Amino acid sequence: MLKSTIIRTINKLKFILGYPKRVDPNKIRKKEARRIGRKLHLKKNNYIFCCDSISAKFYLPRYETDYIQQLILTKREYYEKDNLDFICKKWENGKVGNEIKNGCILDIGTNIGNHTLYFFNEIGILKAICFEPIDFIFDILCENIKLNHLEEKVVLYNVAVGECKGLSSVKFYNKDNIGSTQIAINKNGNIPIISIDSLNIEDNIKFVKIDVESFETKVICGAINTIEKNKPYIMIEIQDENFDFIKSELEKLGYSYMNLGGINYFFFVV
Repeated sequence: MLKSTIIRTINKLKFILGYPKRVDPNKIRKKEARRIGRKLHLKKNNYIFCCDSISAKFYLPRYETDYIQQLILTKREYYEKDNLDFICKKWENGKVGNEIKNGCILDIGTNIGNHTLYFFNEIGILKAICFEPIDFIFDILCENIKLNHLEEKVVLYNVAVGECKGLSSVKFYNKDNIGSTQIAINKNGNIPIISIDSLNIEDNIKFVKIDVESFETKVICGAINTIEKNKPYIMIEIQDENFDFIKSELEKLGYSYMNLGGINYFFFVV
């Protein structure tokens, strides 16, 4: 009783004294994105964003709500640029960038195309094969590929990637972060699932990026033959409960790894 009385008294004093409220970074980011959008007349310009610090052009129709689109706009750089630069330009004196240049990458969970555009514009890859299951996100991805004149260099799949052929449906969706959308296997679903191995890709796969919101174990299981054949570098987001399994499966193929921060990892063959 005494404790609750003290807490109420402290809160009243904070209010009276104008004690600073906790800052919400999400609200600040959204406000800044909207301010920049108005300043650049983004809506009148068909939501096309370009700036000197990014070689690519971006179509950002949901910049007022979506986390990744807001970061691209407010930071004026590629999403996850620090991790991408570290892997491709800094690690082992730029070994990755040099080896994947003029090669093919797989972008699994492409979202609006941020990573694919980075690899083309900053590294100089020749080809990308992209997989994005959510229809309206896929439409944005297609616009970004067209906007950057990459139609002849990118193969686009409007499907989910998993262990085997099947169907799925949306399990979780957040309009403020469309990249966090999760799918679940559902025999009555409307989103097709394919495996990477079933495609029998003939290109020499140099790099694989995987960001599929808890579906990563199924992606790895359905791509194990392709990975074993090509031994690509792998940039992957792994939820904590899936880490031990994926680490074990890739170690069997000779992979080591490093943590890029949080749940982001980089796997490579020694």
